[in-house]
Amino acid sequence: MSVKEQIESFFCEVLELKEQKAKFYGEWAQKCDDSVGRDILIALQDAESRDVERLKAAQEEWSRTNQWSGVCRYVPERTSIADTVLKKVRQSHKNASKTGCGSVKFPLDVARELEEKAIALFRKQLEKAKSEDEKNFIEAFISEEKEHLRLIADLKYYYEDPQGWFMEKGRGGLDGV
Repeated sequence: MSVKEQIESFFCEVLELKEQKAKFYGEWAQKCDDSVGRDILIALQDAESRDVERLKAAQEEWSRTNQWSGVCRYVPERTSIADTVLKKVRQSHKNASKTGCGSVKFPLDVARELEEKAIALFRKQLEKAKSEDEKNFIEAFISEEKEHLRLIADLKYYYEDPQGWFMEKGRGGLDGV
């Protein structure tokens, strides 16, 4: 397989996975009857959808030029979706139920596996990267995928110990102290 074919294959494979993840998170967000879980799932869905658009634009640019230098403009400034989501949760869920996720249990293992699969795809491509621009592009996505794992771990913690989660993530504390 030529370098061009390999890179085109990478884009196709990662786009398919990202689209699958966006759909997965969206479907579960609709099923989730818990506002904290739903907010986290919607944030993950939105992040995956933005990634799909960025990757499609990057793929188009790369296909047109066969150069990574122009592709780098499709990597936005780094912002933490995890921090954004957790800040929103702290603000909007001060009085939310602290006893559990609700009746629907989100398949955290499946979500974790999807995120790990994405990281593996990006790392595999990183090993083949020839230019610094290509490496920077891929490393930015690896960083985002790791952040998605962090959000899933936070959601798992929330489901397993809602009170502990609110104490830690909600910045709750002992009243009067």
